[in-house]
Amino acid sequence: MLEELKGKEISIQTSSFTTDNLKGKVLEVGDSWIKIQLDSLALSMGVGFVGGFSYSLLATAKFIADAEASDVLLLMALTYMAGVIIGQIRYR
Repeated sequence: MLEELKGKEISIQTSSFTTDNLKGKVLEVGDSWIKIQLDSLALSMGVGFVGGFSYSLLATAKFIADAEASDVLLLMALTYMAGVIIGQIRYR
């Protein structure tokens, strides 16, 4: 396959990402969407910090045999998703 591509011109299109573009998108979505996202992010980070420190303490005390960082990330992701769903229900 690489031999077929030798000598041929390949063009890759990229999307332009500027601060003006981002500012327009943020202003488009509205205040309630921004509030939902920030509340969900704050909840997820809080659960991640408290859960991560607790998980580390339990692993150090040998209450958890196989401690992995992905467990805390999974907890944070699930908390974020739950926060977004609850926020959408709350701000309808």
